[in-house]
Amino acid sequence: MKRLTDVDTNEDSQSISLLDERIYDFPMLYVVEAGFASFTALEADTLREYLLRGGFLLVDDFHGRYQWEQFADWMSQVFSDREIVDLPPTHEIFNVHFPIDDFIQIPGLRALCLNPGETWELPISKTPSVVESNASRQRPQWRAILDDDGRVMVVVNWNMDLGDAWEHADMEEYSALYTATAYRLGINYVLYSMTH
Repeated sequence: MKRLTDVDTNEDSQSISLLDERIYDFPMLYVVEAGFASFTALEADTLREYLLRGGFLLVDDFHGRYQWEQFADWMSQVFSDREIVDLPPTHEIFNVHFPIDDFIQIPGLRALCLNPGETWELPISKTPSVVESNASRQRPQWRAILDDDGRVMVVVNWNMDLGDAWEHADMEEYSALYTATAYRLGINYVLYSMTH
């Protein structure tokens, strides 16, 4: 992060189990690679309770139709009665602090390294059950699950990788445009989660 700021970052990451009682002390949770996640019934129940009590879940870094289907399946364990909806560019979450005017695909480092000149990730597997067209990976989408009052409980960044943009901000080959946009989105998400 020193390329854009003079702040030292903490190299240690933190994670918390959905079965840890302290989960309710955190206003926001961040899940990456959601296309490979799975829940036990108890974890799904806990996440539902966490979100309905006012918690916020940021889902990031998953790509393509196959991973979407996996994500939608495990999220249906959490909320079988709530739809995943597209967020319009005018939604408050995109204007809490920074107005987001240009909705660009934020690539992961893997996309930039293995797919030069493109911002979308190539499929990891070529097995027949997972083969899909690249078209399902080329369009970023911002989606959400809302509570009964319209509050975003879960924001879903599909076909993009905000985490890589934050993590690789120091790399000259990683465009500052992607990093700056990812930081603006992230700050908006944090502020929204703390105020709604």
